[in-house]
Amino acid sequence: MKASGTGRAAGIIAFAVAVVSLFVWSLPLGLTASALGLYVMREGARGLGAGAVILGLAAAAAQLVLIPIRAAW
Repeated sequence: MKASGTGRAAGIIAFAVAVVSLFVWSLPLGLTASALGLYVMREGARGLGAGAVILGLAAAAAQLVLIPIRAAW
């Protein structure tokens, strides 16, 4: 299935949000990127959607792990 123009544009936005979530506001932006990625995958842009989901969840998980470590210092 070929991605529509809307799906491709949303995929680029989702992937950009996922990359930004690696550096700032990891938890909210990571979860937002994951949700957008799932939407994009449904619209047909599977590669961009999967990348956004993976990066978004990785950023959110890293933040959840680093919060207690940072609090312990």
